[in-house]
Amino acid sequence: MSVEAGELGFGCATISFCDKQGDLLGAIRMARTPEKNKRTLKASLAAELCAVLRTNPDLKIVKVADGVDDNWTFLSDELPAGDEALDFFHASEHLHAACAAAYGDSTRETRHRFEELRDTLRDEHDGVGRVIRALDHLRKRFPQRKTLHQCAAYFRRHRRRMNYADLVERGLPIGSGVVEAACKTL
Repeated sequence: MSVEAGELGFGCATISFCDKQGDLLGAIRMARTPEKNKRTLKASLAAELCAVLRTNPDLKIVKVADGVDDNWTFLSDELPAGDEALDFFHASEHLHAACAAAYGDSTRETRHRFEELRDTLRDEHDGVGRVIRALDHLRKRFPQRKTLHQCAAYFRRHRRRMNYADLVERGLPIGSGVVEAACKTL
């Protein structure tokens, strides 16, 4: 089961059910109009999750969201324990921004380095450690490029949520595509 929270101006969340291979079986989708701190949505998500766990207490929980601190405060502190994954697509966007800041937007070197580091991040155990080291190298090489510093800080802040190879090996989701689709639909 994957619990996801979206960031858009309105609130959107899903509880997704996947099989052992990580394929989607179904989802409970919820959305609310804009409200301070998404209180109603968070309460609905927590209540729904607790109801599901009462009838299926052995389900594995994976909490997936983008990098917004408010989402992680809620997912980490107010929901039952489970794995956490920063949405891989959002992490990839930050990684691409760092490569573009170093090598120039739309260059062959940017594309090559981004693809290499993206695959490392997703496929290697402690891939995030290698990515952080690569970003640190770029920060030293291009110290005036603010985007490199911001991206390196982003990866450090969410490091514990970027164990993608481990999650994939266990058939667990690393992306928030289900909640993104729910946001577009709802």
